Amino acid sequence: MSTLAAPSPATSVAALPLDAYEPLPSEMQRINRALEVHAEDCVRRKGLDWPDPVEQPGTPRPSNERRYGISDAGTARAYGYHLPPPIGASRAQQAEARKQAEESKARLSAGAIAAYTGQDSRAPRPDPGRPGCRTEAVRSLGFAAAQDMSITPVTRAKSTAWKSTQADPRAVAANTAWSACMRARGYDYDTPFTAAGDRAWGDLAGLEEPGEREVATATADVDCKQAVGYLATWRDIEARLEDELLAADREAIDETRARWAEALRRADAALKSAS
Repeated sequence: MSTLAAPSPATSVAALPLDAYEPLPSEMQRINRALEVHAEDCVRRKGLDWPDPVEQPGTPRPSNERRYGISDAGTARAYGYHLPPPIGASRAQQAEARKQAEESKARLSAGAIAAYTGQDSRAPRPDPGRPGCRTEAVRSLGFAAAQDMSITPVTRAKSTAWKSTQADPRAVAANTAWSACMRARGYDYDTPFTAAGDRAWGDLAGLEEPGEREVATATADVDCKQAVGYLATWRDIEARLEDELLAADREAIDETRARWAEALRRADAALKSAS
């Protein structure tokens, strides 16, 4: 297993308009850590054991790094289509963190899990009227339920823009040009997404080393994106669509950003108090 640290992306996709209305990956990491701290304290207050959190190596990678498929040549050469570890971390460090997390999970008792989720695994069906420590933690940051963090006016607008981008004639033409470039190099894929989704690569979130064919395909993928201006074309289309959706629902989207800002403020306060 490689001990080299994951390269920082040199060709990451530029931020999109709606990105400014959601937390950065590093900010989301702090929010999630605060949720964990609150939930852990809640479980322990009930007299149950809960393992200490596993320290995650490195820093989160840019959220748009794979927006239009693999985009960085260095990452393609090192990892193929597989997801690289966090910036500054090695595969070995990532593997160790995963191992520790799995061991911690295996030590959880049924009672602790029930306290965390609010649901008894022996019950025939979930009881939404019994929120657990996780829900209590979510509410501590100003959200009524976990779903309110994952489904917002911003995520809905992003989803709409993404679907419209895929159908845009210029995006379709970019796929055609990219596919022709790949075919000239001996690779037969219609889009970068079908190339990345080739089952021959296995589990892209796995920690195994990529094979030579995967690395060669991923490297050609990035080269062809650069040759046909793929990333700029798709990003320009999606940015224009996001701007339109932002203008059409500005009040709700502004409110979403304000909620996230407050959640981050509360998260940082909770982490400072716990330190």
